[in-house]
Amino acid sequence: MFDRIGRLLRPRPPAAAATSIWQRDTARFPPFRGTFHYLLTGRGNLLCTGGHFVEMQDESTKATALVGVVPDDNRQVMFLLAPNLERIELRDDGLRAAALSAGVVQGETQGSIRLRHPLAPVRFLGVTAAGVGGPGGCVVFNTLGETELDRFTCVPVLATALSPQLELAAAELAAASVRPMRAELVVSHLERGLLRPSLAEAVLRVLPWDELAVLARMFMAQKGARNGALDVVSGCLGENRWFAQVLPALVAWQGARPAVPGHHLESPVSDEFAGDPLEGFGHVQVGFALNALARADMRPRRQACLVASVQNEGAYLVDWLAYHFSIGFEHAFIYANDTATVSDALLRALAGSGMVTVVHNRVGRHFGAHHKAYAHALTLLPQVLDYRWCAILGIDEYFAFDSRMFRGVQDYLAWQETQPVDAVALCRQVFCANRQDVWRDAFTPARFCKREPRTNPLVKSIFKPRAFWNAHPHFPHSTMNAPFVYRTEAGALHHHAGVRDRPAAHAANPSAALAWINHYRLRSAPEALWKQAGVHETVPADLALSISRDFLALADTTDLVDDRRILACAGGLEPWLARLRAAPGVAVAEARAKAGHGASLCKVARDFMQVPPGDGPAEVAAFRAVLAGLPLDQVA
Repeated sequence: MFDRIGRLLRPRPPAAAATSIWQRDTARFPPFRGTFHYLLTGRGNLLCTGGHFVEMQDESTKATALVGVVPDDNRQVMFLLAPNLERIELRDDGLRAAALSAGVVQGETQGSIRLRHPLAPVRFLGVTAAGVGGPGGCVVFNTLGETELDRFTCVPVLATALSPQLELAAAELAAASVRPMRAELVVSHLERGLLRPSLAEAVLRVLPWDELAVLARMFMAQKGARNGALDVVSGCLGENRWFAQVLPALVAWQGARPAVPGHHLESPVSDEFAGDPLEGFGHVQVGFALNALARADMRPRRQACLVASVQNEGAYLVDWLAYHFSIGFEHAFIYANDTATVSDALLRALAGSGMVTVVHNRVGRHFGAHHKAYAHALTLLPQVLDYRWCAILGIDEYFAFDSRMFRGVQDYLAWQETQPVDAVALCRQVFCANRQDVWRDAFTPARFCKREPRTNPLVKSIFKPRAFWNAHPHFPHSTMNAPFVYRTEAGALHHHAGVRDRPAAHAANPSAALAWINHYRLRSAPEALWKQAGVHETVPADLALSISRDFLALADTTDLVDDRRILACAGGLEPWLARLRAAPGVAVAEARAKAGHGASLCKVARDFMQVPPGDGPAEVAAFRAVLAGLPLDQVA
């Protein structure tokens, strides 16, 4: 493999500029060997060019019908082209180019096929019934491939019925995709002008996964060499941010591995392009996949880091950081979500300490703050890859362990690694307050020592970031959906692809003996109200009912368990608190954040109590009564 990479990266003369199809010498290409087809949908009409997306048209409309190209040397793939080679796009695919591509799965009848997405094997091309997605239905690359609407009939087309330009494009595609497909052949064809840029992505994404991994290694082997594989591909796909920005940034980082300049950066709304397709945001594109495969090859130099998505939680932040640093986490990546609050000064000061990287996370309309933060950390941010393990936690979640067996998180993870492991699922212990508790400036685990009697089955995860291309708040998504070893806190298997009776977010047998997460979700009544309703000017009725029920259910539980095990883990807390507060500006900013937090708690509680006592459900009235009985003046 490395000989192949070395041969490709030897210095070459600069590639000639790609010429247009009208200037190409057709003698350079062997005649196309393969078949052409129109595609008849399960509803009896043709796939055709439409407005922005591919649509369905009556069979008589062959002038706009897409042409399916199947090379003789690789009949497992099909390329789709418009008759005039204009750019086309399928819904839920995301690629807009002169050619699209899919894997061919033979159907049950002669001439019947299914078309599988090359980068998402469980997704197929299909059409919807009338009225679904549009008055006449629509074409989508996001079906399960199980119904007649997900199957196509191939209608043979003679080459003489097609333009010479389309036949030449077919010859280029066929020559670059001959089996066995090789990444270096595709790059070579692009470099030599044998495959035009507008067809490049369609070929790249039907490369076998192991060849995609080879291509990713070729990119990372470039190390600044001119005319390397990444230069060739990015030169053809310059508008694609994966090749123009993300992958070059990863190549540049991998040597010296610098920290984020100033430990502070902005993640603009435009970073939504890296959204997690497995969470329903964005699409699996070849640049996305190559970036994930390149990240998978990084070798970490450090042990454990934290990723947290926060919103104006500065009053709790220094304690949370000091505790986790004291048990062995080495760095924290804090995503601040659109906050212009009293916490901002504290975040800036912490970034200046060098122990925290702050990312101001600008959120758009496509998906939420947490999902965008995890997408950025595990897809765009290279610095996370310098850590062997990463835990995604909220500021109300604390990693805890059996201090009789382990010295800290690194000791626990070293024990887990006595057998193969990529991720560890940690169950939660949910702690709660009583009705009389109020905010006070103290270490959260020391304030609340009573928890639910049962271990909560909903897990949080600590995992090796280079093996995963994104994450749900409770579990990670492996690169290219590859199998990974996911263990429980005690080292047994937590979940795998064959488990169908429960999601990965739930433990089969919840336990919290060796390691777990202490979750302080609600804290006191004013804090519960502030956290759950902080983004609203006034608390909506449904949210008020939810907060009231949740708090009262926990506060009135009679069989709570006193659990102080985490305090035995916190022996190194005070030196770390002193170290963080000694950093320039941190102590002053923390004091202001806590003062502002107390005022916010008082205000949100008083505003909530303005509603007349008789209004609303009984639970809400009972929760207001709890707030009314608290010394709110002492809180502020």
